Amino acid sequence: CVIDSAGAFKRIAGRELGLQHVFHVSRKIQEALSSKKSATAGMMDMTIKQSDFANILDAGGLNWLTREQVAIIYHSIAGEDQQAGISLNDWISRFKWNPMEAASEVENVLQVWERRLD
Repeated sequence: CVIDSAGAFKRIAGRELGLQHVFHVSRKIQEALSSKKSATAGMMDMTIKQSDFANILDAGGLNWLTREQVAIIYHSIAGEDQQAGISLNDWISRFKWNPMEAASEVENVLQVWERRLD
């Protein structure tokens, strides 16, 4: 069960936000920031703006969200300084996991990979 620290993102637009969504969006944010850093030789601010965030959520599997819903999520993460953008840490720090469920998920993934390697 994945929830943000305020409990607001467990369900978005009637659909469950799962660990895989947080993982994929986190990876997409990381990729976007790495690409941005390479393109600007590290000279540019390492945050995601709202338009990029919408594309990242879509690519990360949250493709059922409307523009208004994306804006609400972005604004709740960005806080008062909307122009500053959000960082990977801003996104990740919104979520927490039940340790027992997380351990179970890791075990499941390891078992799948073990079967694939046999």
